[in-house]
Amino acid sequence: MRFPKVQQIQPVSSTKSGIYIHFPYCLQKCHYCDFYSVGLDEIGGSDFDSRLLEFEASLLAELNHRSRDGAFLEQRYDSIYFGGGTSSLMPAEMVRRILSGLHASLNIDPDAEITLEGNPENFSADYLLSLHQVGINRINSGLQTYNSRFLKDMNRYHNTDSYARLLQSLAECPIPSVGVDLIYGFHGQSFEDFSADLNRVLAYPLQHLSIYSLTVEPETRYARNIRRGSQQAPEEPLQEHIFRRLPDILAQQGFAHYEISNYSQEGHVCRHNWKYWDYRPYLGLGPGAHGFNGAFRYANPRNLVTWSQNPQGTAVESERHDPIIDLFLNLFRITLPISLERIREVWAGEEALCDALDEMQQRLMDGLDLLEAKGMGTLQYGSFQWSPEGLLFLDSNIEKLVQIVSDPQMVR
Repeated sequence: MRFPKVQQIQPVSSTKSGIYIHFPYCLQKCHYCDFYSVGLDEIGGSDFDSRLLEFEASLLAELNHRSRDGAFLEQRYDSIYFGGGTSSLMPAEMVRRILSGLHASLNIDPDAEITLEGNPENFSADYLLSLHQVGINRINSGLQTYNSRFLKDMNRYHNTDSYARLLQSLAECPIPSVGVDLIYGFHGQSFEDFSADLNRVLAYPLQHLSIYSLTVEPETRYARNIRRGSQQAPEEPLQEHIFRRLPDILAQQGFAHYEISNYSQEGHVCRHNWKYWDYRPYLGLGPGAHGFNGAFRYANPRNLVTWSQNPQGTAVESERHDPIIDLFLNLFRITLPISLERIREVWAGEEALCDALDEMQQRLMDGLDLLEAKGMGTLQYGSFQWSPEGLLFLDSNIEKLVQIVSDPQMVR
């Protein structure tokens, strides 16, 4: 069985790979954050400059090791993403040296998208100019909210003056693509509170917005505080209300909703993050970083000392990817039409699935037909697109699809 031929519907047509650099330090650890990081408030008066140099040396040692892997060496790369942590704590000259090492070791396109994310406190006009001069062409800043009460409740370091200057600095800097993150659903937040944040952001010519509902990740300080009763859970009715309204509000401002929590102006979809959702390989470097070579996934230790002592990677976890569960958890996060041919392309590359490919594809169609009948999405022209209702119940809908495709005994 073959799906009908359709035009490429992904907003990023690249089939190349990406590189993720995980910078482990931040000023202080936010209660809700599940990413690996070390707060500078936790390590006392130690010499941060020395720590930066140690991190850089370990990172380049890991790069030297991983670039010998044929699966990564043979790739072409057109995106680099400095994340964290708070990667804006790196001096621009350090960023330049890391980029130089990447270019010397791997085949990177000259027009690669190179993103650096960080906090408002770091993005001064001078720093942004320096980043532009060393090759950064995309910035994403974790603004989250202007409400100091919510930031304080989440233990997020913030400086009122830097928050006030951020949008103007981003709008005036020479970096061609800039965006911010917002979070909604804080306990005690109202729709008017969130609208004040959003309207303030929309007053400036930004190209990208990542807007997340506050979630309770199981191993975070926030989750523990909720269990102890020292903090309150997110405002779920508010989250549903905002989630339903956001696409229309932002569409009026020229922002397309392309992934569950991401919006962009035309031509500014995050090329790097799209690789995760489109199930493309990516190289991950740094403590806590993940990587995927198209067949195997690896996860570096979520411990700076352990990783630094062995950056060559012999202590990482590695396992073969699951071409059913992993594919659905990534590809089905996008809100634009999802190419069913892309699913077949991934499955066809798995020798163990070849004999069952047509049967799996039929079960997929049965599952999508079922979702369409329930108003969860639209199936047409070789693609499937979630409806607003389907996105609202995304996790359970994806779980249902996995069950139908994985289990031949499921009723069609």
